[in-house]
Amino acid sequence: MRSFTVFMIFLSVFLFISCENSINKTTDKQVVNDESVSDDDGNTGNTGDSGNSGNSGNSGDSGNTGNTGNTGNTGDTGNSGNTGNSGDTGNSGNSGDTGNTGDTGNSGDSGEGCYKNDECGEDFFCQKPDGLCNDQGECAEIPESCGEMYFPVCGCDGNNYSNPCLANGESVNVFYTTVCMKDLKTASMTFSYEKDGIGKETMKGGVTFDFDGNIYELLILSTPTSQNDGDIAHVTAVFNGINGITVVFKFDFQREPFKLPQTFDLETSGQNTAEVKTDFGTTIGFLTGKLTVTKYQIGIGGFVLLEMNSPELSFAK
Repeated sequence: MRSFTVFMIFLSVFLFISCENSINKTTDKQVVNDESVSDDDGNTGNTGDSGNSGNSGNSGDSGNTGNTGNTGNTGDTGNSGNTGNSGDTGNSGNSGDTGNTGDTGNSGDSGEGCYKNDECGEDFFCQKPDGLCNDQGECAEIPESCGEMYFPVCGCDGNNYSNPCLANGESVNVFYTTVCMKDLKTASMTFSYEKDGIGKETMKGGVTFDFDGNIYELLILSTPTSQNDGDIAHVTAVFNGINGITVVFKFDFQREPFKLPQTFDLETSGQNTAEVKTDFGTTIGFLTGKLTVTKYQIGIGGFVLLEMNSPELSFAK
């Protein structure tokens, strides 16, 4: 029974293997038929396996960088020399004896104000600033001697003195620093003024006094002014000097109808005058004569052009 069973197992295996081979042959035959239809060539052989690539060689190790040499040590700094000892301070000198106090001087007259010389004591006069003959002054000692320098002045008494000291020596104050106007021989005036488009002013001229050969000039000029009053313009022109004298010319210029030249009579009063004054405003007198305007032009800001002259003037109080 056991042998039979083994036989049956062996037979079953044989039959199974036979059937499997039969199926494989049928399949192979069908595949060959298909390939014979599409291509008459023989079967292509199987492609061989690609060879394995060789391993890359290892890169050589980089050489080590050499060590940097050591920096030499810095030399030691030398020791500083010792500072010398300061010299001994000298002994202070003995203080000198205090001098004896001088005797007190005699008091002069008190500095109270005065108006007249007789308000001061003996050998004193009432001294006042130049040009202020009628103002308050202070008592001052009368000079005992003066130099011979010639610097003529007109005293408040109306007389001429060769210099201020000589006037004070006579107990007289100085009115102004020229020969007195009463001794004026003649005077004259010329003046021209022009202002350009950028406002630059040009002025020339002045007032000249002739005291019989002694000439004084007022050459400090000012911008003339004009004030309209209907058909009239009130014009003013001022001339200054370094001798304490000022001359102010005033006249009424006829605007309508306008004409040139225009001539004016300068008097001691009225609208057309040439007043002679000190720098402090005290009136000395007037210059009289003719004044002629030859050029006259007014712009928005005042005069643009003015030219006038007085060739011969006299003094009047």
